[in-house]
Amino acid sequence: MTIQNTKNQHKIAVYFIPGMAANTHIFERIHLDESRYEPIFLEWTEPQKDESLVAYSQRMSRQITSPNPIIIGVSFGGVVAQEIARIIKVKQLIIISSIKNSNELPSYFRWIKKTSIYRFFPNSITWKTLEWYAKITPNQKPKNRIKAYDKYLTVRSNNYLRWCLKELSKWNNPHELKNIVHIHGKKDNIFPFGLIKNAIIVENADHALVLTKANWLNNELQKILKKQ
Repeated sequence: MTIQNTKNQHKIAVYFIPGMAANTHIFERIHLDESRYEPIFLEWTEPQKDESLVAYSQRMSRQITSPNPIIIGVSFGGVVAQEIARIIKVKQLIIISSIKNSNELPSYFRWIKKTSIYRFFPNSITWKTLEWYAKITPNQKPKNRIKAYDKYLTVRSNNYLRWCLKELSKWNNPHELKNIVHIHGKKDNIFPFGLIKNAIIVENADHALVLTKANWLNNELQKILKKQ
């Protein structure tokens, strides 16, 4: 589903792509200057059988109807955003908590690729286990985190999740795009900071910085966008 307002054609369109399994609520704390920018949120669609990342990105790109837009992608959404930027002309590309090439992927993704473990995980048992744990644990911190999963990570079909893991584990991207800005948390435990090159590093920020560091991110995005 694409949420798009066509009344403000004079504004610069900013398309947001969430991370793997995430819905567009992850952007609820991000606020742009509404006099200049029109935020448009792209939801994930179900991958077709044996669909490549390039073909999927081509389908996603058809939802982008504004000319020369800005695209902001989080995590796996940042990877898709880069593939879309190879298909259409974009004014600016911003990736958050993501990677720019296979060298920035941690080694366990090579294991995922080699073993094809994505065929078996994740599945419905994973989510049911988390729900069960949230009910019985007295510890409020993991309970709150699982509640956040239920709010933000709602794209859970086995087909979609396994496709994401497969495509991410084999993604190469030997030629980085020139007009890309990379924002990354120093405590990111999905894509470790030590493997990331040429990025704006956010201290004390983890993989969920789009939520946990929203105030900082709002200020930084304003600076980046004003340069355009």
